[in-house]
Amino acid sequence: MKKNKIIYYVATGLLSLLMLFSAGMYLFNHEAVMQMFTNFGYPTYIIYPYAAAKILGLVAIWFVTNKTIKEWAYAGFFLCIYTCFFCTCYDW
Repeated sequence: MKKNKIIYYVATGLLSLLMLFSAGMYLFNHEAVMQMFTNFGYPTYIIYPYAAAKILGLVAIWFVTNKTIKEWAYAGFFLCIYTCFFCTCYDW
């Protein structure tokens, strides 16, 4: 059981770092992110709410004990990574 907990916390920590750096980039490097969103065809007004949603998702994963909220946070992160993957793989 201890091995499973170690794997869970390492994977969650890496996912948290990825989302934290991503949200930081959205907040502090807004011009570059705005250019990327424009190139992908996304509206630029969702950058700040998207960063806030990522930070709130991290808070939900680490500090909220309700499993349903954690599942929704993981689902949101999956959709984030999924859309990022396909936006960068396909040339629109």
